[in-house]
Amino acid sequence: EEDFNHQMESASEYRKMIAKEPERWTLIDCCNEGNLKSKEEIHELVW
Repeated sequence: EEDFNHQMESASEYRKMIAKEPERWTLIDCCNEGNLKSKEEIHELVW
């Protein structure tokens, strides 16, 4: 997504969903020390 503002707004809305229903949603940290994790690392966190 090229629109940074859209990314930030989307992230904010997802965090609200997590706060409202933490038993239903999980936050996945896709970064490691400021660097994006690999697809494989993220896959392991999801599954």
